[in-house]
Amino acid sequence: MLPALQLFGGLFPSGAFSHSFGLETYVADGRVQGADDLKRFARMYLHGVVGACEGVFFSLAHRAAAGGRPEDVGEYNRLLAAMKLTKESREASLRLGNALLRTAKDMLAKAGRESGFPFGLAEGEAHHATVCGALMAALGVGPEDAAEGYVFAAVSGLLQCGVKLIPVGGTDAQAALLDLHAEMRAVAARICRSEARDAVNFCPALDIAQIAHESLPSRLYMT
Repeated sequence: MLPALQLFGGLFPSGAFSHSFGLETYVADGRVQGADDLKRFARMYLHGVVGACEGVFFSLAHRAAAGGRPEDVGEYNRLLAAMKLTKESREASLRLGNALLRTAKDMLAKAGRESGFPFGLAEGEAHHATVCGALMAALGVGPEDAAEGYVFAAVSGLLQCGVKLIPVGGTDAQAALLDLHAEMRAVAARICRSEARDAVNFCPALDIAQIAHESLPSRLYMT
């Protein structure tokens, strides 16, 4: 579990802190105004994005990397790329994925860890979910712990964005996170059992919010 805590902790230079994944647009439009709205947004993101698509490919990449099938890791990365229909979500995923790929390769080399990472993922084409999954396998994290860590990091990071944007108190954000624990565990368990055919990417409201983000009069985040 320690590698998962390291990867998904605030000190790891993943770049995820610079993305709100559409939340900033929702706040600017007045659709997210307080702690209850933020929790509803986080729940929507948990089930509609992480549980339906991103997390599925995270777990598939983890499974393939742990099984020594780099060709399948690459195939899942290509499938995820094909499902990201909007430029904004696709570019954000690639930006985060390639930054993580570079950092992880450097970290593993300096630590003397020969792990097979990045399992055929090419820099410039690697999406965040598949890189995360492959890296968790390389670090020896089991599928359940890896999935729970990934899901937790996605929701926690989004709530942290809300603390800065709305603003919402840190205690309110932590209470929302605690309230979502059961749903996060359920999503993590489900993605561990998922196959590629189970992945669905249909969140038009979030896609529109990310498209509109660049036209906001002021921006704290990249998406």
